[in-house]
Amino acid sequence: MSKRIGINDKRESQKSYLDDFTPNATSKPEVARMSFVVSKDILDKIEAYIRKKGISGDIYYSKTNLIHDALKSFLY
Repeated sequence: MSKRIGINDKRESQKSYLDDFTPNATSKPEVARMSFVVSKDILDKIEAYIRKKGISGDIYYSKTNLIHDALKSFLY
């Protein structure tokens, strides 16, 4: 009889690369996708603000970031 070695009672050759990893339940907050309608004026202001942030150096700032920042400042 051969001796079994490894995680979850698997032989070394049967182990997956992911066997050593355990899920981290607190890694990311739960998110939901929402859709909403805004006026053309507000959309133009949002896009202008995003362009201004990109020109000032924050090239990864997006509409999602803008909405999150606005909601956080409004709700908290």
